[in-house]
Parts: sequence; C-alpha cells; structure tokens
Amino acid sequence: MANALDGLTDAQRDAVTHRGSPLLVIGGPGTGKTEVLVRRLVHLADEGLEPHRILVISAQEDLRERAEIAIERPHEDLAIHSFPDLCRALLAAEARHAGIDPFVDVLSAAERLAMMLERADELELSHHDFRGRPLALFASFVRRIDALKADLIDAAAFAEWALGVEAATGEREREFAAVFAAHDRMLEARGVFDEGGVLASCVALLEGDEAVRERTGARFPVALVDDWQDRSGAERALVAALELPGAELTAAGDDDQAHSRGRGVGASNLLRFIRSSFQDVGLYHNLEED
Repeated sequence: MANALDGLTDAQRDAVTHRGSPLLVIGGPGTGKTEVLVRRLVHLADEGLEPHRILVISAQEDLRERAEIAIERPHEDLAIHSFPDLCRALLAAEARHAGIDPFVDVLSAAERLAMMLERADELELSHHDFRGRPLALFASFVRRIDALKADLIDAAAFAEWALGVEAATGEREREFAAVFAAHDRMLEARGVFDEGGVLASCVALLEGDEAVRERTGARFPVALVDDWQDRSGAERALVAALELPGAELTAAGDDDQAHSRGRGVGASNLLRFIRSSFQDVGLYHNLEED
C-alpha cells in the first residue's frame, strides 16, 4: 500500500488518522469499518510503531491477510487475535503467574456437551424435564453456562443468587446451579477450560497483577477492536483490564446490530457501552456521514 490514506472517504480518513482520545468508529455493513482498522494499523506503523505491537482483536478470518498485504515492509508476526485466542496467548505467556499449564486447552461447546452426557449419571435432575430429549436439555445447559460466563458470572455467584429465588422456580435454579458447578468441576478434573473460563482467568490475572498489566501494556501499547457492539461483558472487561492510555484504543461497531445480550440500538448506546469501561471518550466517527 503506497499510502494508508489512498482511496478513503473523508470520514474514513479522519478515523484512520484520529488522535487525542479513545475512538469509536460507527458504520453499517459496507461502510468500511474493518478497512479503517487495517488502514489505521498501517498508518500507525508508518508513523513508527512496530506493527506487531499493535493488538488487533477481531473474529474476521481475512483481516490478517488484508493487513499482511497492506504492510509492504518486513515485520514480525502480527498480533491479530480473536478474544479466545488472545486469552490463550496471554495466559500462556504469563502461565507462571497464573499458576496454570502454559499449554491452555479449551473445549468447544460440542466437546463439553459430550463430556456432560458421558457423566450425566453424576447429576441429580428432578426439576428439569428431559422430555425424552437429553441432548437438547444438556445443550441448553451448555448454552446457559456460556451466556452467564460471557458476563463474568461464575458458578459460585449464580448459586448464591439462586438461593434467594423462591418457590418452584428457585428449586429449578438451584438445581441448575449444581449442574453449573459440576460442569466446571469436570473441566478442572481434565485440566482444561471453556472459552468463558479462559476469559475470566485472563481478566482476573490482568486485574489482579500490576506487573502482568505493565508487561502486557508494554508489549501492546495500542489496541484495535472490531465488532464492539457484540462484545460480551467479559470481553469488554478484558479490554478495560489492559489499561490502555486514553488515546490508544480504537473500537469499531455497527450501531444497528447492537442487539445481543440486551444491547440497545444507536450510536449513543455504543458510546455508553464503551464509556462503561473507559473514561473521557471524546469522539466517534460515523462512516455513513459522507
């Protein structure tokens, strides 16, 4: 790429070159949010920051290839990760401080469903109706556990909440709390994680160890985060725990798709989301204003 600003609209160019406060980039499909992140990476590298020190968090599989093509000079391996992969990398790098094996093994939802079905006889279920479909019931358990962990609610916290639920609903919730705890014991016995556990462990490590935060911040002084509207509470907490300086965070999102986990719609809502983790958000760029 001869120039990181070539061919951009005015709004895209402003976002790529923005300085002075955390940046939230708003735009619908086709407005170039991901392209802005790629160009911002290249622009920061052109200004002297080594590309591998720019942390890019995205689930888009083609983003790495696009960035590699855009950066035309030799460089170290780019730090482009999904949230689960970033957590695995951070925990592996800090395994001694986290007290875990450096080779972090994460089970998928399907693998955990199979694990629970294999050990179903260890669970006492009298308040959940199988309806002849144990697979569907246990799949619902896994989905609910994942949804809770996505907002940093662990088995102990859920069990404490369930104690206060009254009547038949309370019995059912306390039974699910026991299932939740058993699920995590099964993972612990195998020495593995689920994605929610990896996220929670990573957040706890960064929040609880100043030296780890400082090492991580020195390694990645800038972060670019894609699809901010879909980030879970745990993922937002992870970005906040990195404690980036104010001007070193860029988040991109589509306000019309801010729907998961009860999120509202509109740029003002996205600004509230980002303000829940960061102070003094001074500016957002709407790519649809050109």
